[in-house]
Amino acid sequence: VSLVLDCLQSRPGESLLDVGGGTGYFTRAIAASIDGKVVVVDIKPDWVDYACGRDVGRSSYTVADARSLPYPDGSLDQLIFHACQLKGLLRLEMIFRFECGGGEGFKSAAD
Repeated sequence: VSLVLDCLQSRPGESLLDVGGGTGYFTRAIAASIDGKVVVVDIKPDWVDYACGRDVGRSSYTVADARSLPYPDGSLDQLIFHACQLKGLLRLEMIFRFECGGGEGFKSAAD
């Protein structure tokens, strides 16, 4: 979690979209460490229900497909995207930061 927080470099009040947040394990730790709203989407309803039941009110959870997010463009400041391919034993977490004024940056937790 500390590696992800270092990559985010979140400023007060910035919002975070956690795509593929699953059971919310990492989401809860991140939400407790930043000063802004955290919005989580995952395609699995059971995982979202599980995450909602353990959250202390710092995040909101929605069942949604990452290919069709239910949020307007520009409504959130940062993005964490979890992708996991179990058969290939590949776990990749990418962190994007979207800056105002058209600048766009990319940073991976592996950097």
